[in-house]
Amino acid sequence: MLKSYINRVKANIQIYSNKKTKNILEGSYKSIYYGRSLDFEDLREYNYGDNVKDIDWKSSSRTGRLLVRRYIAERKHYVLILLDSGKKMDADTESGASKKEVALLTAGTLAYVAYKNHDEIGFMFNKNNRISFHDFKTSETSIELGLHDYDVNGMEGNTDDSCVEKDLDFILHNINKSMIIFVITDRFGTSNIKADTLKKLGIKNDIFIINIADSLMTGEGSFDIDANSYIPLNWVKDDRLHQAELDLRKEIDGRNKEKIKQAKASTCVIDTKEEVVPKIIELIERRRDEYRR
Repeated sequence: MLKSYINRVKANIQIYSNKKTKNILEGSYKSIYYGRSLDFEDLREYNYGDNVKDIDWKSSSRTGRLLVRRYIAERKHYVLILLDSGKKMDADTESGASKKEVALLTAGTLAYVAYKNHDEIGFMFNKNNRISFHDFKTSETSIELGLHDYDVNGMEGNTDDSCVEKDLDFILHNINKSMIIFVITDRFGTSNIKADTLKKLGIKNDIFIINIADSLMTGEGSFDIDANSYIPLNWVKDDRLHQAELDLRKEIDGRNKEKIKQAKASTCVIDTKEEVVPKIIELIERRRDEYRR
C-alpha cells in the first residue's frame, strides 16, 4: 500500500497557511518561467541559443545591444524534479534530520505546487545505476507513485556518492523540452555537477538547485556511511579538524555559488522539514525578483 505523501505535504503546508503560501499554491510561481506566448514581459540581452525570431531589432538598434523579447509562458509548464539518489543522501542533515526524508518532503511540496498550477510533473533519479524516469503527468496519483518509487527504490544498488551529474547529462541529451528543473541534492552533489552541463541546460530551461544540508563530520554522534560506523570521538573533538572541515565547506560553497551564478540558476539550502515551505517560497520569490531586474 502506498504511503500518502501528498497528505504529509498538505499537512506541512497547512502550518504555513499564510497569504504568501496561498499565493504560490494559486500559481504565482509561474513568473519564474519564461517562454513564448502573447504575454510580453520585457527585454534582455541576447544569449547563445535564443530564438532569433525573438530579437527586437528596433530596440537593439536604439541601444546598440542585441536584445530579445521575453514572454511569460501561458501554456502548461513541464516541471522536472530530479532527486539525487547517491549514497550520501542516506545520511543526516546538520540538524540530525534524515536527508532522504527532507528531500522527499521538498520534492512532494514542489510537485504539489506545480499540480495546483495545472502543470505537468516528472520525476527522475538513478536506480541501480540506471535512469528511472516518471514521465510528465498532472495528477496526485502520479506524484504519489514518483515519490514512492524514490522512497523505496531510490538508493537501491547505487555505489556513487552522488548521481546528479549523470542524470543531468541524460536530460541534456535525451529530453527536448523547455522545463523548470528542480535538482534536489547536497553540497557534494552540486560540486560534482560539471559547469558546462549546467550552462548548456540553462539555455532553454530554468534550473533550481536545492541542497539538503550535510551533517558535520566533526559533529557529535556523526556517522560515516562509507565505513558504516560512527566517527571516532577523538576526531569529533579535534578543534583543528573541525576548523579544517569548515574551511573546506566554505571553499566548496564558493565554487558551487560561482558555477550556479554562471549558469543563471538559483539555489537554496534546506536543513529541516520545517524549513521546506519557507525556503521554497524564498527561492521562488528571489528568482522572480532576479528576472525583474
